Amino acid sequence: MKNLFSINVKTQEKTYSPYVVRSVSAETSSQQEAFDEQLTKSEKASKLPLWLRIVQLLCGIVAVCIFCGLMRAFGENEHDESFSEMWARFVGNGAITMIIVGVICLAVFIALLVWGKLRSNKVQASPEYQTVIATAEKLQNSSYEELGVPADADELDVFSYAFKYNRKGKERCGTVANYITISVKIFKDEDSLYFADTSEVIKIPLSAVKTVDSINKRLSFMGWSKDQKPNSPEYKPYKIRVNNMGILFVKWCLSVKLILDGEEFEIIIPPYESEILKKYVDIEQSAAPVTEQTTENDAEEAAEHEKAQEIEKISDGEIAE
Repeated sequence: MKNLFSINVKTQEKTYSPYVVRSVSAETSSQQEAFDEQLTKSEKASKLPLWLRIVQLLCGIVAVCIFCGLMRAFGENEHDESFSEMWARFVGNGAITMIIVGVICLAVFIALLVWGKLRSNKVQASPEYQTVIATAEKLQNSSYEELGVPADADELDVFSYAFKYNRKGKERCGTVANYITISVKIFKDEDSLYFADTSEVIKIPLSAVKTVDSINKRLSFMGWSKDQKPNSPEYKPYKIRVNNMGILFVKWCLSVKLILDGEEFEIIIPPYESEILKKYVDIEQSAAPVTEQTTENDAEEAAEHEKAQEIEKISDGEIAE
């Protein structure tokens, strides 16, 4: 079963392309490309240089490894030594040097973290950046108007991923998460369901929607588009977790099953969008929650689940539920 919002990374072809019914003009498309370049430059200016971000990451890893190792060593007092005896033994084994290196690495990590935050705040507060944001809103609104997207259309996150074809068939491109979120506008008329971004509109007959299944499986994804944080009161019921790599985790999702031109597709919706989805699709028609989802094949799904668990194990510093 194909994810309707998946993308062929080699050809840049979108799986939903055959169902696009409206696109922006070439002039608007050129304006969007020019703005994207401008936005990329602004975002780059708000970040530390890449080499400093690498130094920050390495210093953080080294500091954590050193202090975790020392704490573990202090905790394993096999000889029932006093603290002074253990300290004397550690000093003799070069522990002081390790502690000094750990402190220096931690200090560098914190300094770069603060510097990066100050730099980002400075750029975002600048008149130039505010002009970019105002231009973005104006261009977005004009694009939606050109595409005929209703003003009362809701914004919806969907799960997407990139794939490529190899000798064994279709496979996903390697990422640190199972999915990437894409924000689209959703609206409908009497017969059809529509999804739109600032470039094009997709039309799906409501008769093509067969079921909406609740998938009870842990998933990881990247890209948080909401104004409120994942642990805010609005999203707290969905128990979204975020690790120190910025990767988000949910314990379930919704799969909208479609049949288009005799072929099976699905649209994967994060749990925090279930109330929005209810406005457009009859979720009550769903079968009982599914414990394991079959999108491409069982092996791929097992690999996804394992990846989500591995990512969380690597990054124990989760922010909050």
